[in-house]
Amino acid sequence: MKWEHEKGLVVTEKPPDPEPERKVSKALAHMARNCFHKFKPGDEVAYSCELGANATFYRWRDDAVESGLVVQHSGKYFMGASGTGVSDSWLCGASKAEQAKLGECVNGDFVMTVHTDVLQEFVKTHAADLGVFPEPSADDTLPRERKSGDSK
Repeated sequence: MKWEHEKGLVVTEKPPDPEPERKVSKALAHMARNCFHKFKPGDEVAYSCELGANATFYRWRDDAVESGLVVQHSGKYFMGASGTGVSDSWLCGASKAEQAKLGECVNGDFVMTVHTDVLQEFVKTHAADLGVFPEPSADDTLPRERKSGDSK
């Protein structure tokens, strides 16, 4: 509620309560560690018994899809490539014709479905385009090739 001179007492909407922090169970943390060890970016994510309990795997996978770590495409699940520096927003913002050359945009994530040769040609063509490959940030998880003159 607030007081306005012309209107008097005005009822305002209460802001939503913040979502409580989710506690990650030891089983889910263990499953995440196993999955990150087994699956690399771009790998299909599928259950196998060495990962642990199948119910825990499917719970982890669903959480990973929700958080963007895993991408669902055509009924399959793939380990996301977070930290690679490729801009999903640039790829998803491209025309449908341009997208079709490499893959498709699914819920804001760009899923590449092309042969390696086509992808390599795309990278060569757009390597200097900061819209496609923005400057690396401190939290990039995959190493990048250094430019000549870089000290790090």
